[in-house]
Amino acid sequence: MDLKFLGGAGEVGRSGILLSDAGHRICMDYGVKLGDIPPSTPIYLDRADAVILSHAHLDHCGALPVLWRNSTPPLFTNDVTLDQSIILLKDAMKIAFKEGYDVSWTKSEMRLMEREARLVKYNEQFRVGRFSCQLLDAGHIPGSAGTLLTHDSGKRIFYTGDIHIEGTRLLKGATLPNKADILITESTYGAKDHPSRREEENKVKAVVEEALASRETTLFPVFAVGRAQEILLVLEEYADRIALDGMAKEVAEAVLGYPYYVREPQRLKRILSKVFFVRSDKDRRRAADKYPIIVTTAGMATGGPVVYYLRELRAKPRTKVVFVGYLAEDTPARILLETGVFRTAEEQFKVQCDIRQFDFSAHAGRTELFDMIRLMKPKKVFAVHGDSCRQFADDVGAKFGIETYGPENGDTVPI
Repeated sequence: MDLKFLGGAGEVGRSGILLSDAGHRICMDYGVKLGDIPPSTPIYLDRADAVILSHAHLDHCGALPVLWRNSTPPLFTNDVTLDQSIILLKDAMKIAFKEGYDVSWTKSEMRLMEREARLVKYNEQFRVGRFSCQLLDAGHIPGSAGTLLTHDSGKRIFYTGDIHIEGTRLLKGATLPNKADILITESTYGAKDHPSRREEENKVKAVVEEALASRETTLFPVFAVGRAQEILLVLEEYADRIALDGMAKEVAEAVLGYPYYVREPQRLKRILSKVFFVRSDKDRRRAADKYPIIVTTAGMATGGPVVYYLRELRAKPRTKVVFVGYLAEDTPARILLETGVFRTAEEQFKVQCDIRQFDFSAHAGRTELFDMIRLMKPKKVFAVHGDSCRQFADDVGAKFGIETYGPENGDTVPI
């Protein structure tokens, strides 16, 4: 058996891993890198016998339809992940058209992908060639899954996708196998632990209260999938003063169609019944003028309604712009946080608002990753999906005395 790293090795973005034995090629994820314009894709894969999708974030699913260009492999994922992925892919195509570049796939390829979907539940076993496979709850976003593959030879391979071990307001924590011979783990936060989530929530509420006291706006640029719903739960007491814009509203409605993936679906439903849904340009102007809390996409400010709000609010120094997610290098959000300037290929302007970032990460921190490795006792660990994968791999090797790799894109490693 071999692992080939198509993307996401030594970087955050465009995740893609090919697992091959003598008979079958299984592709796990096939995403894009959002900091690049146009978004870059993994190494081209002309054929797969099966595709397994871990979750609906564009860095994992954004190039997926390409895999149906030359073949029609089955796509194994769950219902909410498929629905959210389709929403994101359609929006990516819309943004590409608006920004004047092409996506790497076609509508017909996306339709083929959807047609070939084989929906599986958490813990349900399915076969791909000589592999028995399961999707386990990854605790990252609704529907996110780690992939456990057990070869007929007995070798067990676990790919975490993006994983969060501890529970949040929105989700339960990850389900982990008690043993894996080969572990392919994300390492987004392999160098640090997260602060207390409750303390971060209290800090966010304090910022909101400060803005409310001065009759100013708090703008939350968020990821549509997962983070938007989490922030709504945190800000529950302010629900009737929140405007929800962009894909966040469509995804929130989609998630409610699959209540078994979230911790308290009725609570989320009550909150959504109180917020103001922005559905038109007129609604957007109303939100900017009348609503003190605006939750909108996109989380890295690469496009979407957040750009409108930044333009409208940029000259107000007491307005708060609050980031609550990972900000990849060279994205407009990262540049804005570091320089106070919003910059894209099309425009640039100074934002005088009070810009903050809080850690609401849905990725496991360093200690959680070590605890996971201690539990599974793997013989080999591959660190991917991080800015310092090789360093994290070296740290794991030194701590546990096992074989570790921080691969580069294009590497093929026998397992």
